[in-house]
Amino acid sequence: MDVVYDSGINFIIYLQKYCTNRQKEMLFLSKVGDPRNSFLIYFPVAFHLNHSLGVSVLWTAVLSEWLNLILKWILRGDRPYWWVHESVQWKNVTLQQFELTCETGPGSPSGHAMVTSAVLCLLVLHVMSSLKGTILFQTHLLLRYFTTVIVWSFFVIVLSLVSVSRIFIATHFPHQVLQGTVIGVILAFFVRKNISKLLKITYSFSYCAAFSLAMVTITLVSHFILSILVYDPSISVMKAKKWCMKASYIHLDTTPFYALVRDSGATLGLGIAFTVMRLILRTREIIWRGFQAALLTGSLKINLSVFVLQLLEVISLPKSHPLLFYFAGFIRCSLIPVVVIFIVPSIVSQ
Repeated sequence: MDVVYDSGINFIIYLQKYCTNRQKEMLFLSKVGDPRNSFLIYFPVAFHLNHSLGVSVLWTAVLSEWLNLILKWILRGDRPYWWVHESVQWKNVTLQQFELTCETGPGSPSGHAMVTSAVLCLLVLHVMSSLKGTILFQTHLLLRYFTTVIVWSFFVIVLSLVSVSRIFIATHFPHQVLQGTVIGVILAFFVRKNISKLLKITYSFSYCAAFSLAMVTITLVSHFILSILVYDPSISVMKAKKWCMKASYIHLDTTPFYALVRDSGATLGLGIAFTVMRLILRTREIIWRGFQAALLTGSLKINLSVFVLQLLEVISLPKSHPLLFYFAGFIRCSLIPVVVIFIVPSIVSQ
């Protein structure tokens, strides 16, 4: 692994030297690949265009981020910005750090690459499947070829730019973003193949609650077992605090446990949203008619959903105690599906 790490550090130094005037662009690309965008942007947009696709996107985001959390603890990958200080060969080398550098979880595989590749790959598969059903796509071989190349090229370009940005800010080694991308693509194909089963879970509050509880239980048990038998998974947080140049660069919402909060909260919220909507639609026919009429106002629902979710995101969570922070985060994340699936359509239907 030392050879892989050494090559990665050399590549990071090269990027930071020759792209020094592209810091704003790199930070923007890193924000584009932030896993939270799958919940706050991709999910509401996809849902209001196609309900099944939206649910698929949310499940893909939840499963990929949660699996990434477990894999990070198992693989124990170092991050470049702290590894150089703990390596004999590179201890005198200082990598540039930025406001997005000091993430606190282990580095392998990259969560940005894994979640973004999974969600974008799922969207690409949906687009290609929809195009295959059109007569024009079926009868024009040249059009089919160019469309396929363009769509998949877009996917590769976006993932490449996000991956390079993560390497540039020294939060990941090249092999870590490659791992995340490969696993994310595999997961996207898995979700698409098993979407009918996931939809069955979605429409049942008991199933969603059980799945949310299972994620929390498995994660906590895994953390306990690893801390007893192997190593303390929280050591990455201590390394981040030790080697991060500015304390302000460290945020609680980059910790592995906040990823669990987001995933379990969104899963529970999914069950709540569909359960409440189903109960109200059964008892109030006027609302059902309003929902039918609201199908014609997809763009309004998309804009309103994204706007409300961004308002939720900017609300500061209490930081007086980690448990209080995580609990408040869980409540906020559980509201994401409720806002998109029930609250916004209700407002628009009126």
